[in-house]
Amino acid sequence: MSEDRSEAEARSSHVPREDRSEAEARSSHVPREDRSESVSSMHADFPLPDTEWEPTREFWAGAARHELLIPRCNACGAYTWYPRERCRTCRGEAFTWTVMSGRGRLFSWAVVTRAFLPQFAGKVPFVPALVALDEDPVVRLVTEIVDCEPDDLRFDMPVRVVYRPLEFEGIAARVTAPMFTIATS
Repeated sequence: MSEDRSEAEARSSHVPREDRSEAEARSSHVPREDRSESVSSMHADFPLPDTEWEPTREFWAGAARHELLIPRCNACGAYTWYPRERCRTCRGEAFTWTVMSGRGRLFSWAVVTRAFLPQFAGKVPFVPALVALDEDPVVRLVTEIVDCEPDDLRFDMPVRVVYRPLEFEGIAARVTAPMFTIATS
């Protein structure tokens, strides 16, 4: 049995050039200095979100007003997060940004104890998480859990939105962001 597994591992680790996607093939021939183009196009306040980026502009404008907004398909009523051009349910193309209750369930989380970028050094430890919104549990927001001890967190526990400044060391700007805490009732 171990021979079968090692043979399968060997086959899966080697993908013949003709089986790779066109994009993979192209990227392997792009000089290293040309691959950094996307990094140089990041906005000056990285890692803060770009609140003017069209697909999420309304989300961040709502957060500044302490409203949690999610696009909802005008044709079928399905919530669509992350914003996209077409509804996943009916392929509709028109959406209305809709105010959510701000209540949800803790779907997943991790406790970060080492800064993975220098700007995060002042935040550790912190708890990035996925929260499933009560209006539609398929809608899961990447967020931060605040105002509680990480050891108190449990899968599927009720949480509620709070609005806090998202700020990083060395960056003067800040953004109001929806974060979540344990719901007390």
